[in-house]
Amino acid sequence: MYLKVIHALKGIVQIQLTGFSPERFFNLCSSGGIEIWNLVYREGTYWFCMTLPDFFKIRAYARKANVRLRVTEKRGLPFFMNKNRKRKLYGLGFISFFVLLYTLSLFIWDITFVGNYHYTDNTLTKFLNEQGIACGILKRGIDCDELEGIIRTSFPEITWVSARVSGTRLIIQVKENEVLSSIEKAEEIPCDIVADSAGTITYMIVRSGVPMVSVGDNVEQGQILISGTVPVTNDSEEVVGVNLVAADGDIRARSVYSYRKTFPLLHTVITDTGRVKKGLMVKAGNFTARLLLPDKKDTLWRTVTEEHQLKLFGDFYLPVWWGEVCSREAVSYERYYTKEELEAMGNEIHEIFLHNLSEKGVHIIENNVKILEDASLCHVEGEAIAEGPVGRPEEILNNMAPKTDNSPED
Repeated sequence: MYLKVIHALKGIVQIQLTGFSPERFFNLCSSGGIEIWNLVYREGTYWFCMTLPDFFKIRAYARKANVRLRVTEKRGLPFFMNKNRKRKLYGLGFISFFVLLYTLSLFIWDITFVGNYHYTDNTLTKFLNEQGIACGILKRGIDCDELEGIIRTSFPEITWVSARVSGTRLIIQVKENEVLSSIEKAEEIPCDIVADSAGTITYMIVRSGVPMVSVGDNVEQGQILISGTVPVTNDSEEVVGVNLVAADGDIRARSVYSYRKTFPLLHTVITDTGRVKKGLMVKAGNFTARLLLPDKKDTLWRTVTEEHQLKLFGDFYLPVWWGEVCSREAVSYERYYTKEELEAMGNEIHEIFLHNLSEKGVHIIENNVKILEDASLCHVEGEAIAEGPVGRPEEILNNMAPKTDNSPED
């Protein structure tokens, strides 16, 4: 393959040889370092190929061997350039194509994330845009080591980052540590622990602060459960001052959670008619063109486009996208929900409510749901009795502890 490319660049001539001493001619070519290939003998005539520079060297050999040479075919780059020497625009376009490819290779046209689960591609892409990194940026403007450090600093859950440029592609690989996201930082600001919902205390351990309730007590939302104001007493058990601390502890309570959702019984339904139109889409930068038959007036079409980014080879991506456009005709009308649909929607709403409670670490003991209808509305009412964490820190606003005066009286 390599030799074929070299031969094409130099130019190839196919020669017909006749005469008195062809053997002597071939010996002279061999001693002179002339390359000959595809040698064929038929009916007293030889055919063979050689490069154009070698062809200009063999005239003396032909005279010595008393042979006659005739060129039967010419191909390769020199002949192509000579044939099209007057087509300046053609040559300019050919050169411009490679110049354009080289220019595009200096930029990033695709950004890929690998290994991210907690953070979506859109979140990381938005962050990179804030750092000035997006498709279309020069590759030399990206410092991969600096970018890795910025990502690790900005996203604590990401413990390892690798950024590299391959072709016109920026590949960012990350590893996330979900354990870190569940570890809360120690709170050093003086605060109380207050109830974030009403309920009955079922479990309580105090690590710092003064407990204000005990197991079995009913508490209201906003009530102080653990106080961050710790009294300081002397040997006579007299309060001589207070210390303000960050109250801390584990508290669980049994609470009643409820919700109410309302939506209209009459709703709009969109369904396909079965008519389908297909076309093509081409996008280059901010320019988009669709090859699709025009829609009729007063008709509804739902369109789905499947995009593919153009790449020449490997990771050499270009800022050009192509894809197939599929439009389906649809009609819309209004109708009432059926009993079965209302029941299914009510159960779905209730399942979402229970799922959200479970994500908060709440253990559900009992739950029920009601689906009620009136003339135009449907009401979904749900309730759950559950046991879970209760209490949130609330900063002590008056954080100046009274000073103790131990000086003797006058």
